[in-house]
Amino acid sequence: MIPNLTDLNNFLCCVDSSVTTGVSAACLNTESVRRAKWWLDPRLEQQVWREAAELVAFDFFQPTLRSLGGISEAAKNLHSQPGFAESVREMLSNPKRRRSENRRFGALRRDRVAIRS
Repeated sequence: MIPNLTDLNNFLCCVDSSVTTGVSAACLNTESVRRAKWWLDPRLEQQVWREAAELVAFDFFQPTLRSLGGISEAAKNLHSQPGFAESVREMLSNPKRRRSENRRFGALRRDRVAIRS
């Protein structure tokens, strides 16, 4: 499976997320990001599954900054299904399903801007 890194790219490199553009109450300075991790699982291609998994991930990682995106009723229903949370926690705990990249994303963004110019 070839990972779809569009969201990671938009969030950290193109800086077109509200949290990276400075229009939200909380802000992420992409110059400070040194590492990104993401998970590869075919179920993540399904929006409802991804939204429901995000709810489990909030409990699993206890992040300070959480998504403000709405969670659909379908995702809430899936989240409440027996065994769903456990399957997501297994995915999040499994290093074979995780990818990471160590790089300065602010520098990557500057390089992309220079290439476009």
